[in-house]
Amino acid sequence: MTDESRWLIRDEVLEDRDLSGRVVDDLIVVNARLTRCDLRGLRVRHDASLGAGMRRSWYDSCVFDGSRLRMGSAGRATFTNCSFRDVSISTWECTAVSLIDCTFTGRLRGCSFFARVPDDYPPALERITNEIRGNDFSGCMLTQVYFDAGVDLARQRLPTGPEYFLLPDAPAALDAVRAEMAGWTDQDRGLGERLLTAMFDRYVRRGQTQIFGRRSEYARGGFEAVGKRIMDFWVTRGFTEVSP
Repeated sequence: MTDESRWLIRDEVLEDRDLSGRVVDDLIVVNARLTRCDLRGLRVRHDASLGAGMRRSWYDSCVFDGSRLRMGSAGRATFTNCSFRDVSISTWECTAVSLIDCTFTGRLRGCSFFARVPDDYPPALERITNEIRGNDFSGCMLTQVYFDAGVDLARQRLPTGPEYFLLPDAPAALDAVRAEMAGWTDQDRGLGERLLTAMFDRYVRRGQTQIFGRRSEYARGGFEAVGKRIMDFWVTRGFTEVSP
């Protein structure tokens, strides 16, 4: 392994390159195109910025298997047919990242994937949407991982199990549980409304009508009992898809 403090890839076109096994404090990729490059076993201790600068970087059929990446600014990047098997990736905020036909196993923590570029993003990006499709997360543990701004979850493979939930039609699920909450005590109804407003309505307002997550993440911080009650209602009434 090569251990160094900072690794900069700028304005390069790399094909079929062995870049595996590097251990760095920071990785900064600016306006680069990597095709079939081997980045297995990459370790970035502080800040991995895979799409820094004002122009987009591209990754096609690259392999990140076994990498441990602490992400900085995700910046502007497109990943197509890339392999992220047995990875540990944290704090990947993909506001201007396209992710197409990629496979993930291992663990993602504190990551967000957006189908629409934020309105206040610099105009130099020259696009307003991100492609998030054909990705396989089914073998990956997702913790505090969110899909936002219109990601079509029917075009992804997601992990299943009793710890996860998927609302295929979040607006209908929210209407139904609010009708149910009308019969709750004032205290529970107030807590439930705060939970729905803070954690679900904001997604729907941004165009995310399918909502996926870990059930426990929506039943904490003072909302434990009410959050569980809402989830149980959705499960028993068929609004959410879960696997045993």
